[in-house]
Amino acid sequence: MVLLALLALLIGAGGAFVATSIAEDGMIESGRSSAIHDGELLAEVAFAGAISDGRLSHADVVAAEAQFSAARSILGLKGVLVWDPAGRLLFSDAAGHRSTSSSAPLPTLARTALRTNRGQAVVANDQGILDVRTAVAFGTSGRRFVAEITLPRPAVESQLDNVREKLYLAVGIGAVLLFAALVPLMTWMVQRLPTRQDRERERTLARLDVAMDRDELQLLFQPQFSIPPSTVLGAEALVRWNHPERGLLGPGVFVPLLEGSRLLDKFTDTVLEQATAACAHWRDEGLELPVAVNISAPALAGDNVVDQVTRALNSSGLPAAMLTLEVTESGLMSAEGANAARRLAELRELGVTISIDDFGTGYSSLGRLSLLPLDELKIDRSFVAGMGSDQRTMRVVRSIIDLGRQLDLRITAEGVETREELEQLARMGCDAVQGFLFAQPMTAHLLQQWLAAGNGRAEIAEGETI
Repeated sequence: MVLLALLALLIGAGGAFVATSIAEDGMIESGRSSAIHDGELLAEVAFAGAISDGRLSHADVVAAEAQFSAARSILGLKGVLVWDPAGRLLFSDAAGHRSTSSSAPLPTLARTALRTNRGQAVVANDQGILDVRTAVAFGTSGRRFVAEITLPRPAVESQLDNVREKLYLAVGIGAVLLFAALVPLMTWMVQRLPTRQDRERERTLARLDVAMDRDELQLLFQPQFSIPPSTVLGAEALVRWNHPERGLLGPGVFVPLLEGSRLLDKFTDTVLEQATAACAHWRDEGLELPVAVNISAPALAGDNVVDQVTRALNSSGLPAAMLTLEVTESGLMSAEGANAARRLAELRELGVTISIDDFGTGYSSLGRLSLLPLDELKIDRSFVAGMGSDQRTMRVVRSIIDLGRQLDLRITAEGVETREELEQLARMGCDAVQGFLFAQPMTAHLLQQWLAAGNGRAEIAEGETI
């Protein structure tokens, strides 16, 4: 609507300007015609005095010249010259008497008048800046003459100059006001133009859409162990993008782009289907190994997550108890409280386990946690890595474990890489661990082989990896 109004304003202003220009042209032409007609009459008066040659009485000549002077004064006439066709100057108002000069070529304007005006008083014009010179051809008593009259620009043109100045001033003011009105609109539009980052995001999302159709997204699984006796409890599914040009990309590169996009549901379906299918295959092979899948906060806050989980379980035939859904603490705190709690309750009614991931980074309150249907707290790897060098971090980890105990939750530590970290966590009463100390993430098939080789209940050697 705003754009249409501005367009109408511009068209209206343009139309008014054009209409005014047309009116100006008409007024100028009318003014010129009137001046030319008056000039023609003056020329005839001048002619009467110029060709008397004794045939007019002195009184007639005096009367004619008086009439000419009066008309000249009224019209503001600047000059009249009269020639015969041979070029003999018969009269000049500047000289004030008849000329006896010899014949000479007629001025161009006079010749044009004689050539184009035979039999009638039609004129040729020379429009100047300050005046108008008009040549008038006419005849009387069987003789033909031409007069050149210099007239001031018609008064109407002077009036139109004032009109033009006012119009230009109005148009200028209008343009300033219009620009002032357009600046906020243009700023609003520019702010909504896609930036380079926006375009890159859209290109990446389009490429991700194709990647999911081509099965370029794959899951790696990292096992989780109890403390003690270091028995494998399950595996966390970690999504990767096997990009054909850039290689294997971690979730930090592309998952933030998916959150809030049209592809989030498709991505969640893809991850759930792959994870439950892998877990169901392990069961068919005699390996009871639960799987954990990360669910983003936007997916949890949406209306489809319960149906998506149900669909994946039914499609794979996997019991709900074999599936754990992990939601980050920061994501859970950013989601709508009542809606998030309701979704978690609905998921838990399906029989799945609920875990809060990266605990300690989201600043959740004890009161908030006590209201959520949770089964597990996972200590963020940044706290685990800092235990050996910072006593304050050690106390934070101990507090998290104590909090989990009070809420009757299982406590799992992520990112365990050294035996010292493992021993510290064991002394504080942590329930489970995962990290490079035990195994790197691997494909579903390699994990199955790794466990079949006896790694699921082996003594853990410091630095051992797969």
